[in-house]
Amino acid sequence: METITHIDGYYLIDKVPVGIGRLEASKMGYNPVETDVKVIGDSSTIVNFALTKAEANIKGEVMDASTGKIISSANVAILGTTIETIASDGFYFIPNVSPGIHSLKASRVGYNPMIVTDVRVSKDSVVVVDFRFVPVSVQATEGEIKGEKPTKIKYTKYSTNIKGRITDAKTGESLPGATVVVLGTHISDISNIDGNYVIQNAPVGICSLRAYMMGYERMTVKDIRVPKDSTVTVDFRLAPEVIKMPRW
Repeated sequence: METITHIDGYYLIDKVPVGIGRLEASKMGYNPVETDVKVIGDSSTIVNFALTKAEANIKGEVMDASTGKIISSANVAILGTTIETIASDGFYFIPNVSPGIHSLKASRVGYNPMIVTDVRVSKDSVVVVDFRFVPVSVQATEGEIKGEKPTKIKYTKYSTNIKGRITDAKTGESLPGATVVVLGTHISDISNIDGNYVIQNAPVGICSLRAYMMGYERMTVKDIRVPKDSTVTVDFRLAPEVIKMPRW
């Protein structure tokens, strides 16, 4: 049996079988809490939870993929959050990261931005994520999206863009801070406060886009035809992710 808390933090589980069971409360970014519960017939049992934040760190280095030299002044950010830092000497350190699965984006002028997804962070740990930048004049051949087959996409000088809006599938409200990435490349953008995104200088041909944001299910749109010197519109309606509690 499971449920999720309301906006005010309260929850209700009805029709619970009589007896002794174990209840767990969990939320991304917090340490889970478990407790034994004795349920008596024809009664209501109150069990409150006080979750404490779990914190960890992410660090790494930023280098040129061709020369192996350290790259200074690169920006490293955790997508879907406001957390970011500058790798001033080629090394970066992000403290107090909430446990869970994150995506990191590193960018610097003169290089293709790079996204690393599915970074698993556990509490009280230090996770190392290094970045190897590819210069903008070099063909990108690595796919950073887990489970996607790497594809060769040639960058062009065409004025080709992909734009759209990201909204909540249930409420229709805009979703700022969502990430949209061209699968098989390091090309991506983050939606603004109105939920809009623009991917400039998109690769010409047929590509696939993926949008994701913490708290929502990922959505992939395939076989998008991108002609040269065009602007293609691709909207996303992300479904909220259901947070489940363990069964009795």
